[in-house]
Amino acid sequence: MLFSNGWFCITTQLFIILFIEQANQFHPSNKFTAEISESEITFLDTIRCKGDRFQTDSILVIKTHYKPTETFQWHAFHLLPPSGCKARFYQRRSERLLRTNSSQTIFEEYFSKFKLRLKMRGYPNNFVERSLTGVRFEDRRLALQQRKKPQTKALPYATTNHPAVRGRKEISFNE
Repeated sequence: MLFSNGWFCITTQLFIILFIEQANQFHPSNKFTAEISESEITFLDTIRCKGDRFQTDSILVIKTHYKPTETFQWHAFHLLPPSGCKARFYQRRSERLLRTNSSQTIFEEYFSKFKLRLKMRGYPNNFVERSLTGVRFEDRRLALQQRKKPQTKALPYATTNHPAVRGRKEISFNE
């Protein structure tokens, strides 16, 4: 596997070595490197690895990647804004787990650890359960879909009134 600044590829080790040598000859200030692994690779915030389905279907397993420096030190419950904001923030964090784990067992493992960390940080059980009830692995396909953002018309912005500009009031109020 080959990873370089936002892309990866499954190929032979010889090809990677030849590619790196060729790329490093292009310009002396560019230095290409490769992380070579037979089983897994870290890509963005996920780990792609060979699982049970790789031998039969050539499908990689995707798991959430946490940096070694991650300490899960979220804010204490009483320091955060109103509960609606808190609930939405942690629901988004759990949806990230939904998007970055392709296996239901891996998702459930990471999700239960997430809930446990919140409870250890002082979050009430009823808050954790209530705010994370809508996150289910069955809804993963929906979470992976691109959603179109509704287009809103930008309002015109004028900081000062210039009498020489004719029709400014009509333009700003008719659009």
